[in-house]
Amino acid sequence: MAKKFETFMSIGSILGFLAIFLNSFFGINISPWVTSLLFIIIGVGLVIVGNILNLGKMLRGGLNNPEIAFVLTGTVGLLSLIAGIISLPIGFFSSLQTPAIDGIKGVVAFFAIVLIIIQTWLVR
Repeated sequence: MAKKFETFMSIGSILGFLAIFLNSFFGINISPWVTSLLFIIIGVGLVIVGNILNLGKMLRGGLNNPEIAFVLTGTVGLLSLIAGIISLPIGFFSSLQTPAIDGIKGVVAFFAIVLIIIQTWLVR
């Protein structure tokens, strides 16, 4: 699972550096897209690591400590996916940009940072 997570993290890093490159050399600002795509990419990675598709099996058998960590990881991943989709700068979603959505993105980003640190350096 850690390898899959690292793959999604590297995709996110490449996307971030691509945005910096395009803005610095060509004046092309893709930061609204990058923010949305980062939330979506990290969300997909956390959902895969959290193994959210097996949530029903986990709940039926009772949750132990490692399974609670997977459920929390998957939940933050789902919230990150939703925040990323709502943040897309297209059509209907453009009208949803409110301070409340920014607050939700901030909270999800905080929990994602904590989970990324745990998944990267503490889980082996």
